[in-house]
Amino acid sequence: MIAATLPRQLTMQHECRWRHTILATKNDINLGFYLVQNDETAGWMGGYLVLNSSGRPLEFHCSLPLRPTRTQQILYGPSLGAYLVGDLIGKALLDRAKMKTQLVLADNVDALPLARRSGIPFACTEVSKRANIDDVIEVDGWQAIASPGQRDEVMEILQKLPATFDLNEPFDRIREAFSEARGTSRAAA
Repeated sequence: MIAATLPRQLTMQHECRWRHTILATKNDINLGFYLVQNDETAGWMGGYLVLNSSGRPLEFHCSLPLRPTRTQQILYGPSLGAYLVGDLIGKALLDRAKMKTQLVLADNVDALPLARRSGIPFACTEVSKRANIDDVIEVDGWQAIASPGQRDEVMEILQKLPATFDLNEPFDRIREAFSEARGTSRAAA
């Protein structure tokens, strides 16, 4: 009998950390923005940005690129992306965050299970045709899927934001931070 050993556990390393303390009032809403990118050459990279309701950054974390081995890709199969987004990268980034948020907005539906684990309501900007219509929310033309059972809570938080708050723009900041981090690491090499 031949015994096969499973590949080593996928692990996370953190590259970027930043925290800034801003005097807050009791009515301030802190929002988390969680984004994961899969770059063909660099690998999977996650970022978590916490903003106050004025759009000012309070905290930022990002992971080093993570490249699953071919064996891991085979063993995880089609669940690999969901595992990386929802279990490995997202959990690690949220665990490292010190600032409490009232809501986390993610760009990937695989992040929604993090709502159960973290106790924080989640909404996903990736609205698919197979989304449960009861979980879809719309605010000022912006659409998202709320984590199951949290639609009303997510709507209540979003309606407290200033009308000028652009819910898509923070994801651009995270993408730019990724580009900057990759450029810095290439220059150092």
